[in-house]
Amino acid sequence: MLVIVWALYTARVFVFSNCPVAQRTCVAADYFNDPGNAIAHGATAANILSIVNGDMYYTRVPRSNDCTPGADQTVHILNPQWCLFSGTGGDLEAKAIKYGSNVYQVPDTSLTVTTIANCIPQQPGLSGAPILRWDPNVQPLMG
Repeated sequence: MLVIVWALYTARVFVFSNCPVAQRTCVAADYFNDPGNAIAHGATAANILSIVNGDMYYTRVPRSNDCTPGADQTVHILNPQWCLFSGTGGDLEAKAIKYGSNVYQVPDTSLTVTTIANCIPQQPGLSGAPILRWDPNVQPLMG
């Protein structure tokens, strides 16, 4: 019986006619497209984020194992969530006010820094660099 079922499945006939021959390739909806969502679902910043020549990159994480990821899932993040700004007064860590924003606020202060991109401040006398850190997105309560 097992041999008959295996033969029918291999030939994709009868009840097996709609079974795929190969696993499908993942599409955009199959990935966590936001690093905060990926981290909220178990990924770590160290595994999915990288900094190369001052630019931050995110390697997209599949939501499930029912598809095959495409070859290159690395995305350039123009405005990282956290930046380290340096100036004559010292170093300050600041967080983007919202996802993708180029305005960063130093926690527990009203001090903000506006950037061109990649944590490069518009204000003269400051320098900036992305921090390999990302806060998980808060998941809505189920209920």
